[in-house]
Amino acid sequence: MKKEVRGIHKKSIFWGLLLPAILGLLLYGLRMIPWVAEYVFARGITRWLTNLLTWLTNLAPFSVAEWALYLIPAGLLFSLIYCVMHGGFRHLFHWICGVLAILLWGICLFEVLFVIQFGRIRLEDQLEYETGHITAEELYESAVQMRNLAVQLSPQITYTEEGYSVWEEEQTLQDSNMAILAYSAQRNFEDVNRTLGLSLSTNSVRPKAIFASEPFSYTGILGIYIPFTGEANLNVAAPSFVVAVSAAHEQMHQKGYSREDEANFLSIQTCLSDKHVYMRYSGALYAFRYLYNALYRVDRQLYTQLLQETPTQLLQELRYYNEWILAHENQVTSITQQVNNTYLKVSGGEGTVSYSQVVQLLVGAYRQQNLPEV
Repeated sequence: MKKEVRGIHKKSIFWGLLLPAILGLLLYGLRMIPWVAEYVFARGITRWLTNLLTWLTNLAPFSVAEWALYLIPAGLLFSLIYCVMHGGFRHLFHWICGVLAILLWGICLFEVLFVIQFGRIRLEDQLEYETGHITAEELYESAVQMRNLAVQLSPQITYTEEGYSVWEEEQTLQDSNMAILAYSAQRNFEDVNRTLGLSLSTNSVRPKAIFASEPFSYTGILGIYIPFTGEANLNVAAPSFVVAVSAAHEQMHQKGYSREDEANFLSIQTCLSDKHVYMRYSGALYAFRYLYNALYRVDRQLYTQLLQETPTQLLQELRYYNEWILAHENQVTSITQQVNNTYLKVSGGEGTVSYSQVVQLLVGAYRQQNLPEV
């Protein structure tokens, strides 16, 4: 007769609890070795597994992850009630151990699919960017470059009476955002690979609209990437130029860039490298917003000069976005941002403060003049 611990086989304890715990610690340690994180996982194991998951979930027109989020808690609750009613507290102990085993294996998979990529070679080193000692003048000049690009493209952009842009004429915000997601699903990333000299996988990533986008807006999150399904999930209640960049941002997570600052920069560069005028406009405007916000903190005089030289149309679009953010801010937003910040730090990132490193990468690109033609 096999030895058991409270009715659970020792082999079950090993395979369900001890082994995933050991593997989790090993994976966390491997994250500390950049070449392993880069070449064994980000460009090897993780890329292969992620592409497989994405290929499968691309077949579904809805977000598999979102519906799993609704169904899994209900399934756990049902199984718990069934377990207690039909098996008593002994079966409850088994249920708890089973859930714990699933959780531990889930953490291992999460580390393989996402966390370990925080340890890969930093993007500025891959691109050989010089990002140190940024001056206010460089911030101003970088912002002017992005603003001028947006200004050049703006005559080809459709604006509504409310002051925000849409993908095509006579489209509602919802229709515009769905058209952006449909277009983004066809992206092969060859343009940004060529522009930056990267080796992103060129498989398509189908961005999914979050069904509960309007309630989701109150969390302050524009999109979320789910490593377990390889899906890029987007809040389609946001302004269109933001959705265009956010879709590319979540796609960059799927491409192996787990750090928020790097995904943000690459999303901007993806849009700037795109053939569609609205994508290029969105990337330029979003980059401009990052840069003028950074300039505000270091030189108010240059900041004021920059905005005075900026056309009303662009300021109106940016003002609409700011008003949209303010309209959805509440206590939930604050809590969600704190949770997100903690999650990024625990995963191996620098927290939401790392978003400011996007500015360093934008200035690094400006120094190299690594920008596509209009």
